[in-house]
Amino acid sequence: MCFVAGVALCDAVLALAPALAPVLALKWPNDLLLDRAKLSGILIESTSAGGVTAVAIGIGVNIL
Repeated sequence: MCFVAGVALCDAVLALAPALAPVLALKWPNDLLLDRAKLSGILIESTSAGGVTAVAIGIGVNIL
């Protein structure tokens, strides 16, 4: 799940700023890097009850 969220985040950033493609990278398991500096982090929490699984995905963006 974490990898899927990372790829989706990367795709979203590239959709808005395609020129960043050469300097954008995913660092396993939960960081998006811009020119080797951390741009964003992803946190995932999940819980299961009664055969149902719920997942919460949070994305934090570094601005400094």
